[in-house]
Amino acid sequence: MRRHTRNLLAALLLEALDNPADARIQLVHVLCASLRPGSVMEFPVLEFIRMAQRKTHKPAATLLQAAHRLAAPGGPLRARHAVADEGLRATLPLDENMAGWMVGLAPEVLLDLEAVQRRAAAYCDVLTRLEKLRWEFSSREPLRWGIAQAAACFNAGLFFEAHEILEGYWVDLPRGAAKQFVQGIIQISVGLHHAREGRFFGAVNLLGKGLEKTAGESGTVLGVDCNMFFPHIHAVREQLVALGPLGMGRTPLPETPPMRVIPDP
Repeated sequence: MRRHTRNLLAALLLEALDNPADARIQLVHVLCASLRPGSVMEFPVLEFIRMAQRKTHKPAATLLQAAHRLAAPGGPLRARHAVADEGLRATLPLDENMAGWMVGLAPEVLLDLEAVQRRAAAYCDVLTRLEKLRWEFSSREPLRWGIAQAAACFNAGLFFEAHEILEGYWVDLPRGAAKQFVQGIIQISVGLHHAREGRFFGAVNLLGKGLEKTAGESGTVLGVDCNMFFPHIHAVREQLVALGPLGMGRTPLPETPPMRVIPDP
């Protein structure tokens, strides 16, 4: 997946985590799941909104507002009028006068269609899981909820997104043990992202730095089950080191352990 597309989608996820009513991720997922290369690549807007209503059970007005935002300049969707100049970037109207309007993925995002389909589906799963956990963390400090969000992404293999979530909390933490611990998890997440992308040296270096910053931690720290998590991350790094830069590209990556997070009393 191209970096631009990845960053665009990750930003949508972060906003949806802050605002559960945000329907943009679900709308991208519905659109991506409905596209077939070599066949239908865009839909009439009203047909698309009706299709999204059936799949998400959200009000049409909410979905139309989400589509309007997604199709804004720089967004992942493009809207056009069927009789307008195709080179003209139009703005999707919010009223009922949408006859002739079509919607599809932006051309630069369409290049990554299969990856976007997988990402959007994973995002929807993460949001569903977190919504079920939200009440458990409602009385905890915001950092605990942030770590739970990052863990849900991490466990879905969304290592870049886990890092993005935690970095937003890390920058505001005062210097001390908590800041170092969170930075360690960030570096582990980035290390695994590098491994997924086939970057051996970035993977083993960041994993090593993350393990150094969390060394000596045991029990539960900020909700993270350290005894379960960090020894397994160390084992993953050792397996990568054994594979080396050439072997890593020829062999499936080691299985990543889940990050178990519990709401401490």
